Amino acid sequence: MGVDEEAGNIPTPETEVDAINNAIGQGDTLVTPLQVAQFIAAIGNGGTIYQPQLIEMIASPDSDPVFEFSPINKGLLPVSPENLAVIQNAMISVVENRRGTAQFVLGPYSRNSYAMAGKTGTAESGSGESHAWFAGYTRENRENLPDIAIVVIAENAGEGSEVAAPIFRGMVQQYFEGQRTYLLPWEDSVGVISVPEEPVVEP
Repeated sequence: MGVDEEAGNIPTPETEVDAINNAIGQGDTLVTPLQVAQFIAAIGNGGTIYQPQLIEMIASPDSDPVFEFSPINKGLLPVSPENLAVIQNAMISVVENRRGTAQFVLGPYSRNSYAMAGKTGTAESGSGESHAWFAGYTRENRENLPDIAIVVIAENAGEGSEVAAPIFRGMVQQYFEGQRTYLLPWEDSVGVISVPEEPVVEP
């Protein structure tokens, strides 16, 4: 029995403005983080859409798996190979180009440690601060560790480049190294949030 999933909304554009809003995820466009992760993974793997699954295998701690779940191919992105390459290169530029919106957080790390691509997002929330988004994937092509897609949304947290992109970087390090040493901008040490010092008031 499957689990119901919230439907997204990608409206058919009636005007050029509608088409632009669709392209940048604004207007009446609605997506869940899981839906974004699904198509970001497809962009990263060359266009194949896989059904998200929560369980890889069933096994006791000291035995071989009694059941392994196979990937479920749901089809291909409706994008030409040429346009897919444009999207991939644009997402690499977000991370590595000096004008990229995530370059200051991810650029040196992507060039020197783990190759990445992604897209920042700052979504209007309708109340308080915007929602901070970052959606991306790794480009390591390792045999022992498959590349992964990660989507971060921090509700009412501000800019995607300042909040969500650092979280993405920490998750990439955790995945490849088994631990995170990278400090998020709001941490004093890993897992410990900075506490503002009380101002000194002269008597």
